[in-house]
Amino acid sequence: MAVSSNIMKHLSLLFTFLLLHTLVCAQEPDVHLVRYPFVRYHLNQIHIPGDSAAYLRLTEKLNTQFETHAGQINIVQIGGSHVQADIWTSRMRENLNRFFVQPESSRGIIFPYKAIKTNGALQYDVSYNKHWEGLRNVRLLQPDRIGLMGWKATARDSGQYIDITLKGDTVSRFVFNRLRIFHEAGDSIFSFTLSIQDSTYYPVYHDTCYCSEFSFPDLHNQFRITVHKTDTAQQEFVLHGIQTILDQPSVTYHSIGVNGASVGSYLNCMLFENQLAFLQPDLIIFSIGINDSFGKDFTQSAFEASYSELIRRIKTTCPNATLLFVTNTDSYKKYRKKFYKNPKGKEVQSAMFNLAREHGGAVWDLFEVMGGFGSIATWKRNGLASRDLIHLSRKGYLLTGDLMFDALIQSLRNPATQP
Repeated sequence: MAVSSNIMKHLSLLFTFLLLHTLVCAQEPDVHLVRYPFVRYHLNQIHIPGDSAAYLRLTEKLNTQFETHAGQINIVQIGGSHVQADIWTSRMRENLNRFFVQPESSRGIIFPYKAIKTNGALQYDVSYNKHWEGLRNVRLLQPDRIGLMGWKATARDSGQYIDITLKGDTVSRFVFNRLRIFHEAGDSIFSFTLSIQDSTYYPVYHDTCYCSEFSFPDLHNQFRITVHKTDTAQQEFVLHGIQTILDQPSVTYHSIGVNGASVGSYLNCMLFENQLAFLQPDLIIFSIGINDSFGKDFTQSAFEASYSELIRRIKTTCPNATLLFVTNTDSYKKYRKKFYKNPKGKEVQSAMFNLAREHGGAVWDLFEVMGGFGSIATWKRNGLASRDLIHLSRKGYLLTGDLMFDALIQSLRNPATQP
């Protein structure tokens, strides 16, 4: 008797899950969770409030990578200052490098934050000369030509350079054999050269990605970008970001964060979804929301509508990416030198579940895991949050990275959970 295609599809998904369950159970997640009595470890899980098909596709890809160490998986986390500091996300990257046994890996997309005098990642060093002018998407009052990273760095003098050296973590060394430089081009834009050791490379600009691409026969971890004024019409060089690429099987964790950014900040980045497509994301983690919740005109309905518009744009260029929504950390508002619990965190939490249900995504409920409404005060008393009762301490961000990694890996063992 013939078996229907739907039955075969469900049998295939069931087989995939059982295989992945067996594989992952054979190796415990390589993360030691520090235990605090106020953290709700029993709630630390991935929720799928609606259609689970997209998340099952992701687990199938992770299954293949775990079993065969073949292929490439790209994970992209997008947020505000929680992400720009790259403590939470660097912990995720390190945990994944350990779990998937990656002694060499790609650092993914980066930005020279130090050159524009703001905080950034510690997994690569940046040195530069002269003055690089920075602009972030938070400052925009209308859409502008800002790309995926939400920042741009502008040089106005010939001979300006940026040196970048990738360092790595306790598990992997970060290397590349290809680079993709996202930048502006045109008659008014300086040219540039790329230097690695004693070799100099000249760019070929591609309008499709607003970038120049370079390939190398060997692996490297350091390079220099030098800008050159070669015509009197040229006025500046504008850098949007740098993608470091390693052409070997791996899981790459990209982090994109802008201090103070809201959903609207990313909507104002005209090149955002186009450049995102070149990362080929399998999983996009949305942790934008803490700054929205502090807006005077914040409403849950408007927040959901803005997020849905951002997702709509992303799906035009990344239709197959799985979406994971992260609820806000708990926070307090300061008014007349006193701190008050921020009730909007609960509305963001509700919105994230609604968005996941509407767009076929998943949710990691950090708000609930850390202890719920008012819990950040407890985190602060235990050295896990800063005095502003918004940001976490380094120790707090490391714990958050361990918790999110544990929830992700545990989701490969257990069926999708309902909120």
